[in-house]
Amino acid sequence: MKEADVLRLEHSDMSVMRWTCNVTLKYRKSSPELRERLDLDSIRNCIRRDRVRWFGHVERCSDDSVMKKYRDIVDKGQQREGTSRKIWYQLMDSDLRSLKIDRDLA
Repeated sequence: MKEADVLRLEHSDMSVMRWTCNVTLKYRKSSPELRERLDLDSIRNCIRRDRVRWFGHVERCSDDSVMKKYRDIVDKGQQREGTSRKIWYQLMDSDLRSLKIDRDLA
């Protein structure tokens, strides 16, 4: 998921939270304060948690399943400019580390 997509989701999430709490921007309530009031997790953490859950699902599949076969495919196409994309295992490693840190803080 691209960073711009995550930012759009966060913006939409915050507007729905403000509407739910009946709080406008003029009240100057922070996002963490509203999340705590509604007992909600951030969109980024929800995305991470769901990716890790999908990763667990794929890992538990049998070795001859289509998902497991295509898990390790690397695109041999033309290299794009800028930073290269993370591969699946790099993304899972960063997600697992961040979720572990979040659980340690809780």
